[in-house]
Amino acid sequence: MSALRGKSDDAVIRNIRNGSNEPLFDIARRFFSTARRLLRTRGVKDSETPRVFSGVLTEFARDVRQKKVAEQTDITSYLVNVLRQYAKENREARRSRNARDLNEVLEEDRIVAARCISILDERSKALLFARYAENLNFEQLASRFQFSNPVIAQTEVEKAGSLMERILSARLRNDT
Repeated sequence: MSALRGKSDDAVIRNIRNGSNEPLFDIARRFFSTARRLLRTRGVKDSETPRVFSGVLTEFARDVRQKKVAEQTDITSYLVNVLRQYAKENREARRSRNARDLNEVLEEDRIVAARCISILDERSKALLFARYAENLNFEQLASRFQFSNPVIAQTEVEKAGSLMERILSARLRNDT
């Protein structure tokens, strides 16, 4: 693409700088499919490519007219670099948005779980807390809660967990 209609990049830049938009149309025709491929490989949807590409061309034209782009600039390299930068920023924004969405979901789940736990009786709460928050084994639970053996402690934890699951399941069915 370095030569548009037989013109060198510096001639194209001079034409744009002098107010001509024709070189921009030529650049768009010749470079759009490359831009789409580049953006696609970096996770940008094809439906976003026309908006992104037209923004890049507009920015390019503005920079040329404001003499922020030297006449000796390789137009292809310039556009590829701008598109790569856009794709990188877009990917970072998506990651940030996904992390924020996940944190919101986790916070909602924590609130629902806390409400469900509050419904449990005190003994069941204490058992589940000791098992999962304090990470006690069944022997330690048997000793703390005065069960005759670890098997009974395990059974009691499983009953409390089963009750918690039923409460949580009922709550989630009501929320949907």
